[in-house]
Amino acid sequence: PAQFIITSRLDMTDWNYVQIEVGPLPTLQEQLALFKKYNPLAYGDAEQKTIADLISFVDGHTMTIELLAKQLRMSRMAPSLLAERFLASEGISNAAVTSVRHRKDFSLNKGSVFHHLHMLFTLSGFSEKERIALEVLLLLGGIHMEQSTFCQWCHISPETIRHLLNRGWIKTDDKDKLYLHQIILDLAYTVLSPNATDLQHVLAHVNNRVSKSFSTAYERRIYMRICQTIFQRLNGTTARLIRLYWLFCQYIRKDEQHKAGSVCLNHITLDMQIEDEDISAQFAFMAEKFWSDALLRLDNLP
Repeated sequence: PAQFIITSRLDMTDWNYVQIEVGPLPTLQEQLALFKKYNPLAYGDAEQKTIADLISFVDGHTMTIELLAKQLRMSRMAPSLLAERFLASEGISNAAVTSVRHRKDFSLNKGSVFHHLHMLFTLSGFSEKERIALEVLLLLGGIHMEQSTFCQWCHISPETIRHLLNRGWIKTDDKDKLYLHQIILDLAYTVLSPNATDLQHVLAHVNNRVSKSFSTAYERRIYMRICQTIFQRLNGTTARLIRLYWLFCQYIRKDEQHKAGSVCLNHITLDMQIEDEDISAQFAFMAEKFWSDALLRLDNLP
């Protein structure tokens, strides 16, 4: 029987496999057909011409076409208005030099792909709850999460999730778990700036789980990955974040604990604005001594 490996990300030529390159959609007609798949709304001749212009403007990048189509379908915005907003933000977005780490559609300039996605992301007008959902998925990295658990973590409704799904910014896998596409993950990392103060409820859930025994080694690895991503991407410092550092130190090797303590102490020094010198001293003591004798004091802090 024939065996196939289908991938849109990996170059397998070094593995001595027969490889067929699949490039971008070659014609405007095919690109318009893709747009209509995600947006079947009827448009007049002038608006259809504008849609064709928008597709050409984004270089026919398939994911951007999908997001454009869903944005127009969900918002009921006139294509001409979206085109005007794209052009209005052109001067600002052209200054962006960050590229998205994708390897699909090699003929496209990576900077231009980021440029177009960044404009669409900025113009999407996310609500506060939607932005929190995107920030939490950013902190999860590539980890998929059940929708009910995710809603509890973020304190958001399933309707918020459905709205983001319908607009294409988040995805679900075959088990209906939520995640961010790698390109959107890279984009969100450059645009969003999740803050510990705004995500206290998320830190509370992670703290609660990490403070208990894990049922499997796999679950332990998942939560250690979540902790590491939080430490890398979350701005600011709060008592719950400090506690998470302490809990994380219980799972890493002894020779790494001093480094973790130093990182935590650096966060306290640079980010925390605490007027009470006694409380500041307690935090510093916990960081330097790995918080072994001061965890209960942390629980009692406001």
